[in-house]
Amino acid sequence: MKFLRDLCNGKTEEELLEVEQNFQDYLLVVKEICDRYEREGKEFPNFDK
Repeated sequence: MKFLRDLCNGKTEEELLEVEQNFQDYLLVVKEICDRYEREGKEFPNFDK
């Protein structure tokens, strides 16, 4: 992911792969949370208030 590579400029290829995997894992957790909210018919929290 180019934006992660840009943010982590100077990291080794191994470190970049780990960053990308961690970010993908994070996104999967967020998706699971959103899917559960949707299944349960709940409103998403509004953190802007």
